[in-house]
Amino acid sequence: QILIAWERSSSAIKTFKCEFTRWEYNPSTLLKLPKNQPRTESTGEIRFAAPDKGLFKVTDVRVLVPGQKGAEWKKGVAADYEHWVCDGQAVFTLNHAERILKEIPLPQELRGNAIADGPLPFVFGAKAEKIKQRYWLRQITPPGAKDEIWLEARPRYQADAANYSKVEIILNSKDLMPLAIQQTEPIKLDNDGKPSDPIRFVYQFRDIAANGKFDNFFGAFIKPELPFGYKRELMSGPDARGPNPQSPEARAAQAPRGNKTR
Repeated sequence: QILIAWERSSSAIKTFKCEFTRWEYNPSTLLKLPKNQPRTESTGEIRFAAPDKGLFKVTDVRVLVPGQKGAEWKKGVAADYEHWVCDGQAVFTLNHAERILKEIPLPQELRGNAIADGPLPFVFGAKAEKIKQRYWLRQITPPGAKDEIWLEARPRYQADAANYSKVEIILNSKDLMPLAIQQTEPIKLDNDGKPSDPIRFVYQFRDIAANGKFDNFFGAFIKPELPFGYKRELMSGPDARGPNPQSPEARAAQAPRGNKTR
C-alpha cells in the first residue's frame, strides 16, 4: 500500500528541486578520525524534470582531517565537487580529478525513463512493481517518528549489490516526498578476513519544491560548458551502452543473490 501510494505521488511530479546535505561516514581506522564522526560534509542541489532530465551538483565540501590538536575541518579539493547532468539524450559528468567532461549517450531504450531506472529509483519516478522486483523491503519506522515513513531496501540483484548493501529511506507521510536517504556500501573483509564496518552516505533533503514555476529551471539540463583546461571525452559503442541486456554476462550480473539478507 505504501509503494502504490508512493508511485501515485511520484507520478504527479513534473518538476522538482531541493537542496541537500550529504555526510560520508568512513569507519576505517587508517583515517584516525573520531568514532561516528563524518569524514566529509557536502552541500548541493538536485533538480528533476519528468521523465528523464536531472541534475546533481555538489556546491561545497568540507573534509575532516586528523591534526596535531585533533581532527579539524578543511575545504575539499576539486575532485570532491561532483556534478552530473542528464538532458534525456545523454549524461554529462564533470570529472574534476582528471579534468574531463565526459559525455555518455543514452541508448534509445533508456530514453524517457533513464532516471527512474537508475541505481537508486527512490527519489524520482518510483514504480511499485520495479522496486519490489529489485529489492527486499520492510518498514522500519521507529516508535515516535511523527509524520514519517521509514523503509529499508536490500538489493536482490548482483549489479545493485555491488554498489550498496542496503538503502534506508525516510518519506514524509503527508506527501511521500523523500526527507532523507542512507546508503550503506557493501561489507568488505579486513586484513584478518573479518567483516569491517561499511562506509555510509547520509543524504538530508531540504527546501523541497515540486511542480512550481522556477526561474531558469530548465537551463540546468543542458550540456555543461567545458571549463578552461579540461578536455571533452565522448563515450560511444559498447562502453557507453553497457552489456547487451540479453547477453549471458548481463543475465549473470542481474541474477538474484542466492542468500536472502534477512
